[in-house]
Amino acid sequence: MLVQLGDLACDFRPWRRCDRKVFSTPFAFDIETPKIVAHEVPEYVLGAAYDGNRGVFVPPALTFDFLQAHWDLDLIFHHCAFDLAVLDGLVKAQGRSMDIYAMVDEQGVWDTQILHRLYSLATDGHTCQGKGQSTLEACAQRYLGIDVPKVMLDANGDDIRTSWGKWQGRPAADIPRVYLEYLAKDVQATFGCWQHLLPRIEEVLQQAHEIWGY
Repeated sequence: MLVQLGDLACDFRPWRRCDRKVFSTPFAFDIETPKIVAHEVPEYVLGAAYDGNRGVFVPPALTFDFLQAHWDLDLIFHHCAFDLAVLDGLVKAQGRSMDIYAMVDEQGVWDTQILHRLYSLATDGHTCQGKGQSTLEACAQRYLGIDVPKVMLDANGDDIRTSWGKWQGRPAADIPRVYLEYLAKDVQATFGCWQHLLPRIEEVLQQAHEIWGY
């Protein structure tokens, strides 16, 4: 399925065990879940991964195998605390042996929301804590010049963002294209923001020695 987001275009397809390792460089990962209730960690419905060239959809039954195949690579999230909690809950529910948070301990996780806040602190003097200032939508607009609308309706008039529960346990082939595109564009935007933030942060660091108090 070809998904276009600004200058980013990619043919996304379902990942299979026989594919094994499909990425060789850091890649973005995003997860869709049913509507969040209170402070409970929701269940994993469908994930997507993207490295700037290739994109795959990762169903819950194959997530452990996918992560295991790519364990040596850095993962990029936007608001990683949420996605890691969902992944941790998934592997535990499946009775699999994998320490999701070891990726963080091994410095194998990037978070574009945190990078954005740190960059903003260094350049604007604040950490974008206000409502909507550090969402993926805001970051995509700032760094990519692309609109990633988060309020979209499906053919039944349901809000896509909160209606993923309808597809719990269903293969990607059964999920309407509009949902798959929504997920794919999120993961494309996450990777694109990461690509743009790294050189900007490096430039700030190179000039930091000139700042009083460095």
